[in-house]
Amino acid sequence: MGPTDNTDLGVDEIGVDEIGVDEIGVDEIGVDEIGVDEIGVDEIGVDEIGVDEIGAVSDIDESQSTLSGGNAPSGLSGGVFGSGNTKGILLTWTGPSGNVTAYTIYRSTTISMASDTLSSDPPTVIGPLAPNVQVPGQPIPSYLDLGVKNNTRYRYIVVATFTDPATGDTSGSGPSFPAFATFQ
Repeated sequence: MGPTDNTDLGVDEIGVDEIGVDEIGVDEIGVDEIGVDEIGVDEIGVDEIGVDEIGAVSDIDESQSTLSGGNAPSGLSGGVFGSGNTKGILLTWTGPSGNVTAYTIYRSTTISMASDTLSSDPPTVIGPLAPNVQVPGQPIPSYLDLGVKNNTRYRYIVVATFTDPATGDTSGSGPSFPAFATFQ
């Protein structure tokens, strides 16, 4: 290689292929990766975070803000309640603010009575339940899960559904923090 050889320092390495256009110029940093396709428009700019997924800044409403994981049900707790055929796990939680139109409860089993590790069984979906679901004598919202088995530990999560009164569009909240309860 001599000083006039354009294969390493000329076109192929510094000129066009590596630093010029293909790597730093257009294809990687310029347009395709950082410029337009990844950070500029397609991912962060317009398509994902900018307008298409979350909305324009002036356009964020209750249902869109819940898509970001906020405004989930809180304070979920569970424990054995009742007797005989009405014995189950009583769940209580605090509903989020906004136009909640339903709740969905996800129940999973753990691998043992002494573990919070989930089994490989798919979760059971309970609901959607009315937003004012209530076990008599308990706070709103509350739910008595009668579909439980003796000597089993369960994990529960609650998700709220919001409906935009103007459009009828629905969206789900982020999940509540889990609550664990053992049924014996």
